[in-house]
Amino acid sequence: MFYVQIYKICAYTYSNSVSILACTISISILCSWLIYNILIINTYIIIANVVGFIRALFILFLTIIIY
Repeated sequence: MFYVQIYKICAYTYSNSVSILACTISISILCSWLIYNILIINTYIIIANVVGFIRALFILFLTIIIY
């Protein structure tokens, strides 16, 4: 999901189709899962959540700048 949005924002320099609210909700969900997995020490899921969190932040950053 994140790759397609990043590609479309960078290729077309148009981000009106990306919802800022959806990005914010996605970031908050990934952050909660990250905190939970840090507490139970689940390394593989921590890595996946960090990667997803960084991608979601990047999409939000691009959306705000290009919007």
